[in-house]
Amino acid sequence: MEMKERFPIQKKTLNAIIAVAVFCVLIYLLGNRNFRTVLFLGEEIKKLNSEIEDLKVRNRKLEEEFRRIKEDPSYFEELARKKLGMIKPGETKYKLVNPDDRKKKD
Repeated sequence: MEMKERFPIQKKTLNAIIAVAVFCVLIYLLGNRNFRTVLFLGEEIKKLNSEIEDLKVRNRKLEEEFRRIKEDPSYFEELARKKLGMIKPGETKYKLVNPDDRKKKD
């Protein structure tokens, strides 16, 4: 009973004071431009770090492809044929045309 005499504040009152204090801290933090900026920049940093990782993966793939082009003549030839439509001397290139596409042009 001695504790009640030392601290006569009731539990409901104490809870109300704590709730008001928490509310005031939240209002201060959310209303503070610097705090919002820090939160925004934290999200921006996460996005940029993710983008950096994606670019590192892409860079490794491009480096591997560059190495293959440089070291493997058959891969180089395959790319030239597929992407540039190149053919060797003496070869004949045939281009198949869909008849439906031909009718649309006429």
